[in-house]
Amino acid sequence: MPNKTIKIGKKQFYNVKTLSEMLFVPVDTVRKYIREGKIKAIKVGKRYLVSLENLDKFLSGEDNK
Repeated sequence: MPNKTIKIGKKQFYNVKTLSEMLFVPVDTVRKYIREGKIKAIKVGKRYLVSLENLDKFLSGEDNK
């Protein structure tokens, strides 16, 4: 499965669907993590985008708030 990334400037971002595939969890779980602040995301229109940096923080267990 190729990773689908969105580049804005020099930063790489993932959408919720791509994150759910990478983490092997349902899309709703990723949205829940974003709502709870476990994963920091930005909202662009109706979509959430998570930077590679914030994904790494989540995976390493760092405080992401």
